[in-house]
Amino acid sequence: MKNLLGFTKYGLIGTFAVLAPLCMGQTPKDGDKVLVRPQYPDGQKLRYNLNMTGAAAWYPTQKDLNWGKMTTDLTFVLSHKVVRKSGACTYELTGENLKTTGEDNKGRFEVTADRQRIAGNLHGTTFFAPELNPLTKEMTITVGPRWGFQFGTGLLPIAIYLLPSVDKLFWTLLTVAPEKEVASGDAWENEFEYQLPDSKGQPLKVKGAWKATGWEQYKGVKCLAMTLSAELSLKDTEVLLLNGDKVHVADGSYKADGKVLWDVEHGLMCSATAEQKILITCDRPDARALRSEVKCTLSLMEAFLGDKDPRLNKK
Repeated sequence: MKNLLGFTKYGLIGTFAVLAPLCMGQTPKDGDKVLVRPQYPDGQKLRYNLNMTGAAAWYPTQKDLNWGKMTTDLTFVLSHKVVRKSGACTYELTGENLKTTGEDNKGRFEVTADRQRIAGNLHGTTFFAPELNPLTKEMTITVGPRWGFQFGTGLLPIAIYLLPSVDKLFWTLLTVAPEKEVASGDAWENEFEYQLPDSKGQPLKVKGAWKATGWEQYKGVKCLAMTLSAELSLKDTEVLLLNGDKVHVADGSYKADGKVLWDVEHGLMCSATAEQKILITCDRPDARALRSEVKCTLSLMEAFLGDKDPRLNKK
């Protein structure tokens, strides 16, 4: 179905890096340095809501490159499955509700699904095809000892509803646990690699700026807020596109800002939000431009062990 929605396979890799929690066990006080480290207890279940709105388009339209806009609202549950010797944890991912609306170069589309049914309208054609329901598929994700999405299984049917997406590495760096203890006001910088959309070859170097901004409340729970910002300007740069075209970028920019809220006492990621904007203007071998804007929000709805846990009412 990915081709019908007007998006290509190139945007799918790492999409589900957005779907993972952090867990630890401390009771923090204002001014304390805290070490965020995951714990993966047996019976843990985490219900999240993911909302993503994005648009990406080349002007004029380029063959085999992404064009379209999409808004997706997805509710899912992560259920503890196994902790590996490395400290990584594999979760079963169970999709519960999905609603997607969007538009591509063939027209508008809309899909609504739960675990019992799917209904959609694709470019004016209505369908009720159970075999196309992504929420009935078996899916897993594996996260590392310090979070960090490692790999997943069975994710493609749901991933096609999450395009365009925030850069996978930026989202991972936003939500990964800091390497060392942090306190409110701590800030640091580091470089990471960024691959321009619809391009291949050598990635670009981007400097990210992290900051622990202070303590905030999330549904009555005290959380440590952390931000990540990254910005890149491009001028006089050669880029090889996925369709084989080699273009000269006369001017371009990449900007991303994100914020995450950690429930340090229980080690849970309560909220993560990121916004990304990309503008690329090419002048050779012909004039063309890319504009892309994406916003993604992941919100913890419930967290519990087995059937009962006091945190269930706190979230």
